Amino acid sequence: MHASIPKEITEYHEKIMFGLSIRQLLCFAVAILGGAATWFFCAKLLRLPFDLISYVVIAEAAPLMALGFIRKDGQPFEKYASLVIRHRFGRLRLNFTAAPRDSDATDPAVKAAARRERRKSHVWFAEKTHPQYECQRFEVTKKERKRKRKAAQRKIAAARQEYRAAKRSAKKAAAAAGRAEKHLSMHQV
Repeated sequence: MHASIPKEITEYHEKIMFGLSIRQLLCFAVAILGGAATWFFCAKLLRLPFDLISYVVIAEAAPLMALGFIRKDGQPFEKYASLVIRHRFGRLRLNFTAAPRDSDATDPAVKAAARRERRKSHVWFAEKTHPQYECQRFEVTKKERKRKRKAAQRKIAAARQEYRAAKRSAKKAAAAAGRAEKHLSMHQV
């Protein structure tokens, strides 16, 4: 018996030619044309060796092919690459600044302005729900990430040891049960 399950409709891309979508076909064509032009320019005009030309063409065509063919988590390559770059080299600081409280001012206009300013910030919600908490500025550092990674590795190692111990005890219990069964069967004969 065979039942086919249709693909997710959001992941469907219309195939135009050679089983390629428009995006893939355009990127492939641009990579081929650009590679041929580069090869011609380097080989005929600059007289470079062929092995060097091949590296230049590969370096030129690889990003174009990546744009057309690589998709990660449903996102095209350029969006995923920008997210990775922003995550890797972006700001790792989270700044929270507490706006002045209404009770600090005596003038009603200043109180209203302070209230409006607090509502604009994310801290206002924390102050409203948890007035006893202080908002602090903190920074994610390499040292902190390394400490957390080491702690996670220790937890993983402990879980592996626990798993191995449970596996050994289950194996011993199964062997003991098998010996007991064998012993009973020998006495019944």
